[in-house]
Amino acid sequence: MKVAFFIFHLRSGGAERVITTLANNFVNSNNEVKIYTVSEEASFYPLDEKVMHVKFGLRFLGVLRKLNFINSLLSLYTNLKKDRPDVLISFIDKNNLMAIIACLMLKIPVIISERSNPEKYNHGKVLMLGFKLLYKKASLIALQTNAVAKSFYRLNIKLPEIAVLPNPLGSGFIDNNISINKKKVILSVGRLSQEKGHDILLKALTGIKLEGWIVKIVGDGPLFRQYREYIDNHGLSEFVSLEGRKTNVVDYYDEAKIFVLPSRFEGFPNAIAEAMSRGCMVISSDCEYGPSEIINQGVNGFLFPLEDAESLRTYINEACNTDDAIGISNQALNTAMKYDADIISREWMNIIEKVAKC
Repeated sequence: MKVAFFIFHLRSGGAERVITTLANNFVNSNNEVKIYTVSEEASFYPLDEKVMHVKFGLRFLGVLRKLNFINSLLSLYTNLKKDRPDVLISFIDKNNLMAIIACLMLKIPVIISERSNPEKYNHGKVLMLGFKLLYKKASLIALQTNAVAKSFYRLNIKLPEIAVLPNPLGSGFIDNNISINKKKVILSVGRLSQEKGHDILLKALTGIKLEGWIVKIVGDGPLFRQYREYIDNHGLSEFVSLEGRKTNVVDYYDEAKIFVLPSRFEGFPNAIAEAMSRGCMVISSDCEYGPSEIINQGVNGFLFPLEDAESLRTYINEACNTDDAIGISNQALNTAMKYDADIISREWMNIIEKVAKC
């Protein structure tokens, strides 16, 4: 099977990690795999040497920015015409529009995938028109939860056949011999941007009394400096640290007893499954979408009301003093097994083979 992926870049991010995980898995099952990116940057995540990464190297700035879509579409069309994959898999809005147009012209089956809540983004009238005209023409759309499909319907965007596929855990996360001997570390992992809600976590930590505990926030983004100033100005610097972007994130999960996801919205929160797979007790906002589909309240983790810093503070205090941490962590480990890369990759390959035969 010749499988191709299309995404703007392979920097650090949830969609990028999913693509590299799937590509590595597919290529080790005797498939030919290519990843097309508009950006010329190398992959942040490890790629098997058998995976071919084709970089268009296109990026216009200033008044020429509007040419990016056209030039990217032309490059995608040219490469697809030359390579003739059995199926193209595209991730994320604008890329999906380019993929559908190119594949319709070349009669190549195309699977598109949305990675977040479409109601939370202001795409503008032109893009929304493109979604309404073109999304229904894809061979199939892969979504992370059933709830995301309802968001599209509320936006009056008709969809093709739907497959609901959660994200696979990356390599190195599933380990049956993992130790539950944790340190007094509270961890949060994610891009430092408004939707990820780390300001809510910092508010919850303001004035809290955590005897012997430290808090580590792993990630980078546009709000790094703002959060740094908040930490300094609110007396949090003695026990809260911004760690920046890290490639060894598994090591952070392994030392943390508690993991917090304070997001305002998600598509499917990779970090929850990652934290569970490494034996962390998870506290997450009950945001749209994903956390409530993974967490069984009080059994394998805890959900707090959206943007409720007071409630989050209460859950953190209780988690730091609970006697049932090991029991909850063991339940979380069992939950994480469902997201093993081999299992999810087989589900993806099943729909790829189905689409390729149509």
